[in-house]
Amino acid sequence: MAPQNDHDTEKAARRLEQILAVMRGEKSATQAAEALDVSRETFYEWNNRALAGLRESLADRDAGRPPTPPESLEKVQLKQKIHELEKQVKLLEGAILIRDVMEGVPRFTTSPAADQPLSSRSKKKP
Repeated sequence: MAPQNDHDTEKAARRLEQILAVMRGEKSATQAAEALDVSRETFYEWNNRALAGLRESLADRDAGRPPTPPESLEKVQLKQKIHELEKQVKLLEGAILIRDVMEGVPRFTTSPAADQPLSSRSKKKP
């Protein structure tokens, strides 16, 4: 678990300093534990965790980027929804374009005069 804040980082640095002092033979485990105000047992637990972390960090790793985790179901569903919405946008843009083009074409907004005979209503005049 990564340190949460500066105080945690400082505590970890003090622990590391004491662990390294013991490894170099400058102090005994008892002296390091006393300097950290913990039991020898706690000091050895920290020492073992530090060595395990060091060992893990030095292990060979696969070259390149780590594998990409599979997408969550929610992410897949959202991508499908985005695709559907993009298709709708294209359809609506086409409808708007057609409407804009048709703006210049005369429309029948009113019905032909009622007094015209039916035959003349459906025929176009030359």
